[in-house]
Amino acid sequence: MQYKCLKTLGQRLSDAVDKVVAGALSYDGEGAFRVLYGELLEDHQLEETCLPLLVDMLGERPENFEFEVVDDEIFLYSGQEMALLDGKPGYKTVDLAATYEDMFAVPYDERITRYWGDYGGHVRKDGVTDAQLREVYDKALEVMGIDSETFQGWTYAGRGAVALYMRSCLLAKTLAAGDEILFLPHCPTGPEGQFQYEIGRLTEVDAFAQNCVVTMEDGEMTVPLRYVLARFDDTMQGNAFGVEGAQPLYYLPETWAVDLLAEVRQAYEQQSAPEMDTDAGEGFGGMTMQ
Repeated sequence: MQYKCLKTLGQRLSDAVDKVVAGALSYDGEGAFRVLYGELLEDHQLEETCLPLLVDMLGERPENFEFEVVDDEIFLYSGQEMALLDGKPGYKTVDLAATYEDMFAVPYDERITRYWGDYGGHVRKDGVTDAQLREVYDKALEVMGIDSETFQGWTYAGRGAVALYMRSCLLAKTLAAGDEILFLPHCPTGPEGQFQYEIGRLTEVDAFAQNCVVTMEDGEMTVPLRYVLARFDDTMQGNAFGVEGAQPLYYLPETWAVDLLAEVRQAYEQQSAPEMDTDAGEGFGGMTMQ
């Protein structure tokens, strides 16, 4: 049985998508073709809850367009324009700026990005200019030691992977031999073969390889910087990750630490050392957290 209401909804969505694509195909201006999705939905008698369906339908079209939702607009790019995107309000640019703001715990009132639940990602705040976005974006690139062309060329595995990479770059500059840290060992150290957080003292930090050498009672261990959770000082107040004396180091939600622990356990069970591929041709490996 075909329901009339579903047929009507499908037709309205199709008409809206056709209108967007037709406008993009006839557009001869510079940059992206832009549509206010609120007006588009209203014109076709669609609720805002239909936006994800509309976006999915755009993704199924055969035309050579890439698109994104930024604030209250849909941006459509030709393949060439998307490849040349550099500091424009694209989702990767906004995500990187948001990651930088999270990493340095920028107060909300001072941020240029915000999380938009309906979109499922970060967008620019109202009134933020391209120049303001580019300033924060450039700071993030500087932290990671790469240029915009390299970053935009990476296969995107999610903001969580970018955050972990950026955090590793910061830790390489922040940590030094002699520091005590809370970290994730790559083998079980708890009772009955359990994986658990451990405390050790740094003897070496390798910024290029993004790892460090940690000394514990039982010997030394090379640990990727992504698995360094916190600085440890039992004379200081603090209870990061449930460990007294642990002092947070940049942005790392406790839920991410749990996921990292699971990642280490899985790598151990597969008898392969955990790695993070950052080759520009392959993109960020590992986590795809939001």
